[in-house]
Amino acid sequence: MTGPEAMRRLEDIGLAAMAEIVAGAGEGTAAELAATLRVAPRHRGLFDRWLVALTGAGLLTADGDRLRCVPAASARTDGLDAAYAQLGFPQRMAAFHCAALASLPQLLRGEIAVQDLLFADGDHLAALAAYQDNHATKALNTACADLVRAAAGPEPLRVLEVGGGAAGTTEAVLAALAGVEVDYLFTDRSTLFTVAAAGRLDVRTARLDLNRDLAAQGFAPGSADVVVAGNVLHNAVDLACTLRELREVLAPGGTLVFTDCTRDNHAVLTSMHFLLSAQDGDPAPGSGDRRGAELFPPAEHWREELIAAGFIPATVTQPDIPGGQRLFHAVAAPRANEIDDLLRALGPDPARTAVLLPNGVAAQAVRAAGGTVLIGPEDTRPAVVLAFLERSGARTAVLPGTLADALAADPAADLTDLADLARVVCVGEVRHPEALADLGPEVHVVHPATPAVDPVAAAEAEAESAVTDLDVTAAAEVSDAVSALCLRAMLAALHRTGSLTAGSAHTEAQILDNANVLPEFHSLVRRWLAVLTREGLLALDNGHYSSTVDAGADLTADWDRHAAAWAATLGSAHTVAYVRRSAELLPELLCGTEQAVHLLFPEGRTEVAAALYRESVTARYQRAAVAGLLRAVAGSAPGRLRVLEVGAGTGGTTEAVLPALHGQDVDYLFTDVSRYFLEQARTQFGDGIRYGRYDIDTAPSAQGMAPGQFDVVLAGGVLNAAADTDTSVRWLTELLVPGGWLVLTEPTAEEHWVMTSQGFLMAQAKDARAETGATFLSLDQWLAVLTGAGLHVEPVLPAAGHPLTRLGHRVFLTRTPERT
Repeated sequence: MTGPEAMRRLEDIGLAAMAEIVAGAGEGTAAELAATLRVAPRHRGLFDRWLVALTGAGLLTADGDRLRCVPAASARTDGLDAAYAQLGFPQRMAAFHCAALASLPQLLRGEIAVQDLLFADGDHLAALAAYQDNHATKALNTACADLVRAAAGPEPLRVLEVGGGAAGTTEAVLAALAGVEVDYLFTDRSTLFTVAAAGRLDVRTARLDLNRDLAAQGFAPGSADVVVAGNVLHNAVDLACTLRELREVLAPGGTLVFTDCTRDNHAVLTSMHFLLSAQDGDPAPGSGDRRGAELFPPAEHWREELIAAGFIPATVTQPDIPGGQRLFHAVAAPRANEIDDLLRALGPDPARTAVLLPNGVAAQAVRAAGGTVLIGPEDTRPAVVLAFLERSGARTAVLPGTLADALAADPAADLTDLADLARVVCVGEVRHPEALADLGPEVHVVHPATPAVDPVAAAEAEAESAVTDLDVTAAAEVSDAVSALCLRAMLAALHRTGSLTAGSAHTEAQILDNANVLPEFHSLVRRWLAVLTREGLLALDNGHYSSTVDAGADLTADWDRHAAAWAATLGSAHTVAYVRRSAELLPELLCGTEQAVHLLFPEGRTEVAAALYRESVTARYQRAAVAGLLRAVAGSAPGRLRVLEVGAGTGGTTEAVLPALHGQDVDYLFTDVSRYFLEQARTQFGDGIRYGRYDIDTAPSAQGMAPGQFDVVLAGGVLNAAADTDTSVRWLTELLVPGGWLVLTEPTAEEHWVMTSQGFLMAQAKDARAETGATFLSLDQWLAVLTGAGLHVEPVLPAAGHPLTRLGHRVFLTRTPERT
């Protein structure tokens, strides 16, 4: 039995046990089922999660709000002991789970407490430690420890661990920090754990409640360089609030490293998760935020919460065992008020100010305050700096806190005349400010700003984080399968209209005539014929086409199979449902008795179109990449960031970008050629952004827009609809300031599903596509368009060799030249 097989076996056992109990309650609403089973009030949230799990497994069906569960194939516990052993758990975990399964109805009713089973031998600490004692958690703890070690620098590393529990994460981190000067504070809500840690580990300990104000508990803002949390943050009543609290306790640029789950594990739902049910009078985890019954949200939700709380998500790591655990790594983004803090510390008249910081922020602040910048020496040995300060006649000095301490301690300090120096602004912690003050100047301390994040690196990191919870290779394979099925759907449509029948051959004109194809779709059908011939499904002989396969084959089973595979990989299959419906109506679309717009927007609704720009693996990757770049650009912008989004449509890109810009000074203009989309967007996004019409096929000057108005222009999957891409890109480039960003997401290869659906809505191209009859520009053609517009093209995402590269979707990150 492999590790994945062992995990599946445990989850199957848990799922079957839940199904057996719920099926015994018959049919009813969720509340009625809970009443029939006499679910204890404190376990009602857990029961709701059972229902979600059973629904996802196809064992619970709904008719309105009426639910009925069917039992799974078997509720036997065969293989449970072996599965736990294969996953690396101690034997006591298997014994505990067996006991929990045997008592599941009584546990659900609250007649016995799970603690009675878990702590049967009286060793509470060992019992709780056993749950985290397994191969997957140990692997994540090791990776967590490596990230903490990487955060170490020349100064003592201040580490705060929250929810330390049985100290499995603690031990891994401390081992990695061997030889590093560290101030490690271990915390937990329970004194059981803090007392145990104090007794056997060389750390400070304290009690900490995640659901209370951290500053009020004695954890000051900026007091930690690293926060570590091992499988505890899901316990937060309000996850967003808890993450904001952790952001405040971190110094600027500090690191948050935590492990947690991204889905409910069916095995744990029937065992350890009874511990998560709130005690009487206490709020339940997740009851104060948007998680609801989804106590362990997917990785994308975690990432959104991190961004909203002021973090820059860096990486997400998953173990080889697919149990739902992940390791998250994020960095505290710079606070918007940090430069303001520096300005206040400089005072109203900084005059001549010596700057000994390498990042340029201090010099910018001095100039903004009307002062004169004196750049300090490259040699920052204390004696050299003291001589510079004496010689320069500087009235103010801005320097790192560590250098301030070194100046005060240097023997040359007592011999240096600093009479002109009235004020010293220390960026970063100063251990002995009084020693520096004894030399004469006033001492002011501010936190350092976080170094600027490379926008392209941030885009790639965000994109990878967005798909790490998916099997990317499987997602690409199912996309290929749907694409191949659309080719057969083209054949089937032409067969139904009298062409490509067995033993027959037809010219292009005959095929168009047989299907009564409207003139505006002639070029589309020609592309069908070219692609089908290239892919070997048609043979072309002397101007006559014939099918090499059974063109009239029934595709129903194939559609069903691919929809199920898509849903299993990506969570839903709305895209496949839309493509299938379009494929089944191809004869009607070709002759005009059915309109493609009605399939994309049924009864004027946008949920189908919205799914197309959100559901697929490429959509998730692209949206996250754009959000990552925008967040990095906004974080380093010297003033208000002006963003224009064109062809915003259903708001797929907007929806991803706006959370990344939370808390930044941004003017965001959402545009589309359709007033309908503008009204929909006003309802969805509110008054925090501006709205307007923009037509990518019309010059900006004719639409009231002047050159150089924007710092960033976004175009998510819209420029393929332009009549002349070269012209549209040049127009967008004109709207940017020097050094501005034009960010595009576009397909660069033929998408067969588009040729059977949205292709009916696309205008006739007048650019390079007109020569080849292609729906989309190739990668090389796109690069030629962008460089031809005078843009610098950053490395295209995803990079060569990535599993998603074969699907042809690209993120183009380009910049206009800086002003010379």
